[in-house]
Amino acid sequence: MLLHVRIVCTFIFAFYYAPCLFLTDNYVQRDFMENIYKIILEDTLAGYWDWNIKEGTEYLSPSLKLMFGYEDHEMENKPEAWEQLIFPEDHKKILKCFNEHVVSRGRVPYKTEARYTHKNGSTVWVMCTGRVIEWDGYEPVRMVGCNIDITKQKKAEEALHATQVFLNKTNEVAIIGAWEVDHLKDKVYWTHITRQIHEVDDDYEPVLSEGINFYKEGEHRNRIKEVFGKLVADGISYDEEFIIVTAKGNEKWVRAIGQAEMLDGKVVKTYGTFQDVSRRRKMQNELIQSEQRFRESFENAAIGMALVGLDGTWLRVNKQVVEITGYGQKEILTKTFQEITHPDDLNADLDFVQQLLEGKIDNYQMEKRYFHKYGHIVWVLLSVSLVRTEDGAPVHFVSQIEDITEKKLAQEQLKKTNKELSALFESITHVSVIATDYDGTIKHFSKGAENLLGYTAEEMIDVQSPAIIHVEEEVVSRGKELSVELGEHVEGFDVFVAYAKKGEFESREWTYVRKDGTTFPVQLVVTATKNAEGEITGFLGIATDITKRKEAEETLQNTLNIVSEQNTRLINFAHIVSHNLRSHSGNLELLLGLIDTSETDEEKKEVINHLNGVSSHLSETILHLNDVVTIQTDLASNKERINLKAYIDNTIKTLAGDIQQTGVQIINNVPEQVYLEYNKAYLESIILNFMSNGIKYRSLDREGFVKFDYISNSGMQALVIEDNGLGIDLDRYRDKLFGMYKTFHGNDDAKGIGLFITKNQVESMGGKIDVESEVNKGTKFTITF
Repeated sequence: MLLHVRIVCTFIFAFYYAPCLFLTDNYVQRDFMENIYKIILEDTLAGYWDWNIKEGTEYLSPSLKLMFGYEDHEMENKPEAWEQLIFPEDHKKILKCFNEHVVSRGRVPYKTEARYTHKNGSTVWVMCTGRVIEWDGYEPVRMVGCNIDITKQKKAEEALHATQVFLNKTNEVAIIGAWEVDHLKDKVYWTHITRQIHEVDDDYEPVLSEGINFYKEGEHRNRIKEVFGKLVADGISYDEEFIIVTAKGNEKWVRAIGQAEMLDGKVVKTYGTFQDVSRRRKMQNELIQSEQRFRESFENAAIGMALVGLDGTWLRVNKQVVEITGYGQKEILTKTFQEITHPDDLNADLDFVQQLLEGKIDNYQMEKRYFHKYGHIVWVLLSVSLVRTEDGAPVHFVSQIEDITEKKLAQEQLKKTNKELSALFESITHVSVIATDYDGTIKHFSKGAENLLGYTAEEMIDVQSPAIIHVEEEVVSRGKELSVELGEHVEGFDVFVAYAKKGEFESREWTYVRKDGTTFPVQLVVTATKNAEGEITGFLGIATDITKRKEAEETLQNTLNIVSEQNTRLINFAHIVSHNLRSHSGNLELLLGLIDTSETDEEKKEVINHLNGVSSHLSETILHLNDVVTIQTDLASNKERINLKAYIDNTIKTLAGDIQQTGVQIINNVPEQVYLEYNKAYLESIILNFMSNGIKYRSLDREGFVKFDYISNSGMQALVIEDNGLGIDLDRYRDKLFGMYKTFHGNDDAKGIGLFITKNQVESMGGKIDVESEVNKGTKFTITF
């Protein structure tokens, strides 16, 4: 029986189609088939055989005989002779393969390698394949096959294996010891290194029956018994690795090689080597574990992992790639990445691939789009590297694929929102919107900010901090306040964002400084901007110009002050009316009662004289009250352009007699070009009252003076009236100084109405009066118009 075949392209017909002829026509003539096979095999190196199992005959092609060194006429119809050419151990393998093929009714293919002995004694390696083509029930009837000489290939493999073994040996620090057993003398020899490997003393004498005990119990001890037994019995060499347990109890991996020396067909000596390969085995185990971890990481990765061929074919993918693309494991392996990549992204991807292959880059990363199996777009973040052989030849790509579809959709929505917000910000031309990074560098400067501050966005973005548009004194002052409030030192940019960093927003009035140096008030709201993880990435300040609001507030406050003053005056006036009229009415009532009780005309005449005095005083009181009411209600009095110096000079002329009589000096230092928009009657009354008081309340101990000075500062006008007269004790009388009927020097002709009327006149025109005085030194009144 001879079974040996190797399938090559030229035997496709012979192996696959010729059997069909047998199946179609169960008794096709053998000569016809021989002619077909002879034609097919004539120019090939393969040999064909046809075995009639039932009849025990076989046909061997000439090329098959020649493969083993025999002519066409030699070995004809000698199956036994052919079987003797097969190596015994390979003959068993052939029989096993044939039996499996028959038992499975051909489902298990008949294919094996075997060694034959050439006519010249050399070894011929062949690849054998075949199949049963006729059956009688479950019994095989006829089998055909072919073989090919693979000796050169096997020698090349052996040479390669030997080279690899050599390289492996040279790549590790070899610890090799020798051993020898003289079976004639029953003597065992170990070298120094062998004793070191077994961790025994140098004087240790090995005994053959005890040596087996160094091998670990179980699999390893049983195996060494088996291979050493074959070495001693049949001279069969071995080269295997075992675990030994040293004399110190340590486990080691060793490579044990054993060979035999024979004499007259009997083993007389065995020898070999021991090599400590524990380090290599450890590295192998670590490599296995590493590969296992890689496989587990590959399969269980949270992102897609794939091995991709150089032509773009998917070689291996994990379940995440399946979920991302929608294709099944087997289905996607029939496709290339080019097929499912969006055409707008393909050229960029291929360009990166080419750079990888040319060694210009080590890896690349890009965002791209895949077409899902069901047609929709899937955005992915693709990271690719290239695996190469030791000599640099590319093998395949390793791809990491992360589904970022939701992220991209969120980014698109964010872009849309940002665009809408930007458009909104830009459309608000009188609101300043300034965004900064975490450190305070300006990153956005709106059109409104440009309009309000006079800077361009190019001047500010990535160049300036908001500090440039703030008043430094305000920033320093606020920093001190925050340091106290927060219990930590706050300065610089943190002054604006201290609360925003704590998750709060702050709305506060600040003064902005324009590019030209002018200032204006703003209401500034500062909040923090955050990323998707909630981390603060920057700050947003929105400021509104509140100049008009502040002006309105100031006007309102002035109005409130005036109203408050008016209310105070009205209350005061009510008290005066109540007091004065009640006093006069009481006197009148009393005198009228006296008239009724008077007994003589003289008494009645005296009472009537008293009534005339009370009536006169009542008229005077009513006149004074009328003056007060006139001042308080005549807020709409006409204003005229008045020369202040000229009005003071006119008042000097009016009081010329008193001035001459008292010798008081009147000094008018007001410049001639000073004009006021004022009520003429009020101004004349004010100057006359202060000048006459300065003359009336002069000091008799020194020459008196009354001096008029003018002050102008930042649009404010003031008249300062100073004298060196008796002065007023302000500690006692300040609150009463401008009250009605309040006198302070005991003069009989003092009415206590002048300063009250003057103050009301000044305040009704929107001004105010301040006073400084010291007893026996003089008084200074400052009238701010």
